[in-house]
Amino acid sequence: MTNLTKLPSWADDNNIFAVVETPRGSSCKLDFDPKLGVFALAKPLLAGLTYPYDWGFRLRSAGAP
Repeated sequence: MTNLTKLPSWADDNNIFAVVETPRGSSCKLDFDPKLGVFALAKPLLAGLTYPYDWGFRLRSAGAP
């Protein structure tokens, strides 16, 4: 598996790399655990609900793991 903490921030001069940890349409929130190097279940949504957008983080930013 790719080590997400080692990936560069920029793909080129105009594009960044980002990690989508909870894809649009998912009913479960996932969080990346940098110590384990895996995505783990953070919380499920109520039955019938899904996330309307992709949720994630930009690599090597203040909020990134």
